[in-house]
Amino acid sequence: MLRYISEIWIPAIFIFLIVSCSEEGEQQNKYLFENLSSDKTGLDFSNDLPTNVDLNILNYMYYYNGGGLAAADLNNDDLIDL
Repeated sequence: MLRYISEIWIPAIFIFLIVSCSEEGEQQNKYLFENLSSDKTGLDFSNDLPTNVDLNILNYMYYYNGGGLAAADLNNDDLIDL
């Protein structure tokens, strides 16, 4: 049984790893997102987080997580929803 595993499965796994790691084609874009100015988009958004005694990272651990702006076409009307 051990000989069967070493003779068939180990080389098969090795060949599978070699074949699956090959790079096919080139990537079109190096980056997933593109940084656009507010003049181009028509949006001017700033996520300013004031730090005071009540609102800070020591009292509220998730203070700096999220709270940004998301844009997507959620209702399929070909217009971007914010």
